[in-house]
Amino acid sequence: MWQQLTDHTGFVRLLDTAVDRVTVTDDPDTVLRGIVDGAVAGIPAVDHASVTVWDPAGRIVRAAASDDDAARLRAAQADLDEGPGIDARTGGVTVVVHDLAADGRWTAFGPLAREHGVRSVVAVPLRCGWHTGALTLWSRAVAAFDEPGQVLGELFGRYASIAVDSAEIRGDLRRAIERRDVIGQAKGILMVDRGVGPDEAFRILARRSQQENTKVADIARRLVAERLGAPTGPRGDA
Repeated sequence: MWQQLTDHTGFVRLLDTAVDRVTVTDDPDTVLRGIVDGAVAGIPAVDHASVTVWDPAGRIVRAAASDDDAARLRAAQADLDEGPGIDARTGGVTVVVHDLAADGRWTAFGPLAREHGVRSVVAVPLRCGWHTGALTLWSRAVAAFDEPGQVLGELFGRYASIAVDSAEIRGDLRRAIERRDVIGQAKGILMVDRGVGPDEAFRILARRSQQENTKVADIARRLVAERLGAPTGPRGDA
C-alpha cells in the first residue's frame, strides 16, 4: 500500500499547493471551494466532490460542491437526511461504497445517486472546532476507491478540517483587531472633541451602546464614519 501511496506524487504536490492557497484566506467558504476542486483534480477516480459543515444544533452552516451534480447530490443527502456523507458525519468514521447499485443502506438516496451516474463513494468525517461535517468523493466507476485511494481521501479530509478551522480562527482574529482599532479611533475623536481621557471616552461609547442597544464597535464605527463623512447605512449604522 505504501508504495502505491508514494506513486501519487501529483496529489502530494497538489495538496501542498492547496495548503499555500487556502492558508492566505480567512474565508472558510473559499477554503471549502478549494478543497472540493483540489479533491477532483488530485485524487484518482474522483469525478465529483462535495463538503457540508453542520453546527452543534444540526444546522448546515457551510457547503461547497465541485459542480452541479455534486451540488445536487449534497443537497439530496441533506434533504433526505441519509447517505454516505450523513453517516460519516454522525458516525465519525469513513464510509466507503464500492457499488451503490448493490448497496441497500440508503433506500431513498441510493437510487437518486445512481440516476446521476454515481457508483462509488468515499465519505470522510470532518471536525472543524465545534462544527462537524463530511467531505464526500463521488466516482462514476464501480469499485473506484482502493485502499490507497481511501487513505488519500482521509488525508484530504483531515487537511480540510484543519484548513476550515484555521480560516475561522483567522477571521475571528481579524475582526477582533478591526473592532479594537475602530474603538481606538472613536476614543481618539471623543478625547479631542470633549477634552476627556481614554477611560472616559470609552465610558461615553459604552453608555451610548446601552442607550441604543447596539454593540460598542458599531457605535464606534458609526462615529468614525461620521467624522470622515462616509455613509453610515440606511438606518444610520456604520
